Amino acid sequence: SGRPVVFMECGIHAREWISPAVCLYWIDRVNQYSKNDAKARELLDSYEFVVVPVSNPDGYEYSRGSNRLWRKNRQTFTHSGCTSSIGVDLNRNFDSAWNTVGTGTCRSDTYAGTEVFSENEAKGIREKVQSYNGISAYVSLHSYSQYILTPYAFGSSVPGNINHIKSVANGASNALASVHGRNFQVGSAGELLNYNAAGGSSDWAQLRGETPFSVTYELRPSSSDYLTGFQLPANQIIPSGEEMWESLYALIVNH
Repeated sequence: SGRPVVFMECGIHAREWISPAVCLYWIDRVNQYSKNDAKARELLDSYEFVVVPVSNPDGYEYSRGSNRLWRKNRQTFTHSGCTSSIGVDLNRNFDSAWNTVGTGTCRSDTYAGTEVFSENEAKGIREKVQSYNGISAYVSLHSYSQYILTPYAFGSSVPGNINHIKSVANGASNALASVHGRNFQVGSAGELLNYNAAGGSSDWAQLRGETPFSVTYELRPSSSDYLTGFQLPANQIIPSGEEMWESLYALIVNH
């Protein structure tokens, strides 16, 4: 189209159901309301969007029928030490300081895979991003804790435009809070989560995908609400969608 491309990746962790739900809400709203919603019309007129509503389909399906808190995909391993081990954390499988920090063994929830981009889901995202001559912004939606995480998650280094990224993210956080009063903190994983993690998709996009702007959202509930956590009630879908609509609008038009 010649318009700047915004890439939105959702549901890369199977148990984070609010992420696909919010992305589907966003798709529906930007399309259905475009005739009478000035913001929707502006977005469609000004940008091209690529949205992956469920980036981990087999893991998501498994979480729906067998293990509600399953995180990884459903890859099966038979090599030494990992016989009958199942699953790779897809958000540890990208080429961003892969397997250097924040990863575990093949039986852990944070297993990074046998090699960088070993998993078809991660390779598919990489190939789609690289099919464009650079993308304008990469947004990854996760849950939970109510954060907007800035690059990089694997250590203390930051991109050269980190001040701009944080400024835009703070504006997006303010726009979100104006809807239902939810506070989303802005900062890196090291600053807000007190741990580092390598191999994340949005870090890869900033480092390798020729993308000047990337962030990761951690959606509802707050970090203190561990009893609800990943099992957010369905009545939270619409409020989450409403606040994220305003937040993503602010993020996209100002990035």
